[in-house]
Amino acid sequence: MTNIDKSVFEVVEHKTLINETNVASNTTSYSESNSRVRLVYAKSDGTLDDDVSDLMEVKVKIKDTVTMNGSISIPITLKIQTVDIGAAGRIIQKTALDVNYHLGGGVFSADIQWGKMMFEYTDGVWNPTTHKYENGGWNCNDEDNLIKVSNNGNIDISATYDYVSKDEYSNIVGTFKNSEDKDIKSSEIKSGQALSVYLQLSGKPTKEINKQSIGTVKIELDEVVQQ
Repeated sequence: MTNIDKSVFEVVEHKTLINETNVASNTTSYSESNSRVRLVYAKSDGTLDDDVSDLMEVKVKIKDTVTMNGSISIPITLKIQTVDIGAAGRIIQKTALDVNYHLGGGVFSADIQWGKMMFEYTDGVWNPTTHKYENGGWNCNDEDNLIKVSNNGNIDISATYDYVSKDEYSNIVGTFKNSEDKDIKSSEIKSGQALSVYLQLSGKPTKEINKQSIGTVKIELDEVVQQ
């Protein structure tokens, strides 16, 4: 393969697809200066062990500097030559690979920062007048219940928050609040911005808990489709 346009493509991988090792050569190489990827297969005697239709695989990616869709034709040359006859027995076939490339709509990139997700449940203080515990419930250290989603891409994204209790702790419910202490189930996060939510637990455990996992927080991210 020659004339690979370096202003458009970056060669990221190349390899032979001929599954033979006991040969003089069966390797691929890429010359950036010549814009060429080639496979050199050489065998001193005999023929290929199996019928081969695919000889080489080349992976390229469109460079980040490309700003428009386009197409390009990459020449491909196949040379077959026997050792005993030499150049007189050389067969040359030429063709070209036509590539149409299209740019994506944007870059989807996000980071999720998690607090320790360590919670403690207390029954509270016994009130001898009402014969009830008061001010009990779930508590955690500051920021331990934090979930922060940062949108590092160039498109707007949405985040959906869900809490799933394990079966043995199904009476414990998880909800989410934003920094203004308002309930939140989903949110839209603009490009370059971040949003923090906080997990809140409720419900009295029906069995002893000693640092066990009682549930799972699920965050689903998606692209916001502009209407």
